[in-house]
Amino acid sequence: MTLPRKLTSIALSAALALAAISAPALSHKAKHRYDQSGRYSQTYCENYAKRVAKKESQPVGVLAGTAVGAGFGFILGRIIGGNSRSGAVGAVAGGVGGMAVTGIATSKKYQKTYRRAYAYCRSR
Repeated sequence: MTLPRKLTSIALSAALALAAISAPALSHKAKHRYDQSGRYSQTYCENYAKRVAKKESQPVGVLAGTAVGAGFGFILGRIIGGNSRSGAVGAVAGGVGGMAVTGIATSKKYQKTYRRAYAYCRSR
């Protein structure tokens, strides 16, 4: 058997296995979309809120905060220290600081968005 055939066979097997595993899970979710009162179930609303919060609070901001913090840290390190080594130390310190600040902000945004989306879903 040639290499392209082997790769195609492996890819097809993996796709079929994934479809077989996910099919029961999809039907289970659809079955429990509503509770006895006709409203969206708690499990459905939790999953809905997670999807919305994850979409709204992308971690791209953390990467941007890290890059901006590293840039400012490098500049301050060069100004204060005067040599290239102090610029590198400043860049590392600024990157860690920028990552921490934007990570905290992203986490708060995720929690706020999750709470709002969950409340919205349960109220419908």
